Amino acid sequence: ELLEKREKIKPEKIKVIHNGIDLEKYQIPETKEQLRQEYGYNNDDFITINVGNLLPPKNHKLLINACAQLKKKNKQFKLLIAGEGHLRQELENQIKELDLEETVTLLGKRTDIPKLLKLSDCFVFTSIWEGMPNAIMEAMAAGLPIISTDVGDAKYLVQNNENGYILTQPNDRELSEKMEILLKDPKLRKEYSKKSKELIGFFTNEKMIKEHEKLFLEIT
Repeated sequence: ELLEKREKIKPEKIKVIHNGIDLEKYQIPETKEQLRQEYGYNNDDFITINVGNLLPPKNHKLLINACAQLKKKNKQFKLLIAGEGHLRQELENQIKELDLEETVTLLGKRTDIPKLLKLSDCFVFTSIWEGMPNAIMEAMAAGLPIISTDVGDAKYLVQNNENGYILTQPNDRELSEKMEILLKDPKLRKEYSKKSKELIGFFTNEKMIKEHEKLFLEIT
């Protein structure tokens, strides 16, 4: 859109090739139950995960406020946030003020993201601006239902009521309600999980490479 409007490039001269992802990286041999035992989480817990640096654009404050809403209704809820950044102290203070120390865990920078995704039940993405969110793609490759703000290309990955929810006007009440729906309905989570794996098949590294090769051959 920017190329058309700002640079005045004709639409037929523009080719969009979406990012790809290595699906094999997220095929973890251990079961969810095995990983939860390894990491010390209960099988009865509903675990939501977010992956993103602790920076203002990631909007973690909204996510933590939504968790405070959900905790009032369900004590078996856990949130894991993987990432590091200069907002850590501020977020730690927010977690303490909302009495969420036993509910929300700031994991810091991690190298075991595929395993953390596999042991989780849901992925929540609250960014206020993005491009093509790799974090969502990774979560889909791990087979997670997705709740995301309507940001960047998230709408190309998350299909409303098919593999999760897109929040067009996000607030902590709406976000907590969507999380609660998934918390209460294991069957729905399973359906969304299956759809996430299906949809991410359109965004593989192999497809991205083939699209580049095809374009190169067309213009040479």
